Amino acid sequence: LLSKSVADITYPEDWAMERRMLEEWNAAALMPFAFEKRYVRKDGEIRWVKVEGDGFLSRSGGRQAIANVVDITDRRRVEEALRESESLFRTLAVLAPVGIYLADPDGQCRYANPRWCEMAGLSPEEGLGMGWVNGLHPEDRTSVFLAWQQMVLSEGHWGLEYRFQTREGKTTWV
Repeated sequence: LLSKSVADITYPEDWAMERRMLEEWNAAALMPFAFEKRYVRKDGEIRWVKVEGDGFLSRSGGRQAIANVVDITDRRRVEEALRESESLFRTLAVLAPVGIYLADPDGQCRYANPRWCEMAGLSPEEGLGMGWVNGLHPEDRTSVFLAWQQMVLSEGHWGLEYRFQTREGKTTWV
């Protein structure tokens, strides 16, 4: 390893970015730096690392850098799997022919898919937070709130038939 340069072990597609950063760092005042990149191991395996360091002047006045390099390959894999999972969820939720929503224990709506918004007669923005209440049929609001509170207190399942009513008066049973 000591006989190799940073360029020798850096993944080829990452070297241009790192070289540019090093040039900017060298031209500027000495300052801390942090970035993520890929290294190529001797066996050819590609590993993600986080590089954090700082610069200093050597006794001879030359610029030097000291850095910590931490392998973050597992974290990057988990992040990618999470992105793929979220993308799959979003695609399924958007295309689903049923209403899907996500709410916190306080009843704040965090997500509603297009079908749910259509049934409630609300835009996605209008349905967020406590705005979803505006989509409930006025006669059903009390029973929905009571059932929601009971579900949260018992950590049970949510199951209730009620109505949405749009501004135009269209009623949809859910």
